[in-house]
Amino acid sequence: MQKPQVYKWTDAKGKTFYSQVKPPDVTQAQTVPVPQSTSNATSATDAPNTTNLTQRLNTQANQMAEERLAHARAMQELHRQDLNRIQQQQEYMSQQQSLAKQQEAAQALEGATQELERMKQELERKREHHTEEEHRYSYRPPSPPPLQAQTTIPEPPRPEWQPKPIPPFNPKEIGASR
Repeated sequence: MQKPQVYKWTDAKGKTFYSQVKPPDVTQAQTVPVPQSTSNATSATDAPNTTNLTQRLNTQANQMAEERLAHARAMQELHRQDLNRIQQQQEYMSQQQSLAKQQEAAQALEGATQELERMKQELERKREHHTEEEHRYSYRPPSPPPLQAQTTIPEPPRPEWQPKPIPPFNPKEIGASR
């Protein structure tokens, strides 16, 4: 009798299969060695053992595929958690930078406010000093003498009006030339 053949192949989804029948649509099927029974004679009980072996191999392949899938899902979850942690750290850093900029702006504003207040005080001090100097050095006209009872002063006589004589025309005086 011919030794039973077991074929192993992987489908497009990555799932591994074992069968005694070679699949028609798969070109990469491999043969798996099947252990020989202890007796050389083939009996009717060998066929169920081969079927049982195929079932065990299929079960084992399915378990391995499920374990790989579970492992891939666990890794995906870890990567998702890492990504969330990185995003939270970036958000925290962004908030810290924003807070630092706000504090810097507040300090600059406080410094400008203090400088403005100092300048106001200096200006007020200069105004007071200027006012004191102005009073000290300013010109004060002499006070008029106290008013006394005035007597009426007669108006001087007005001379009669006489026109001035008109001088003769002289073109040289006005800059005319001939």
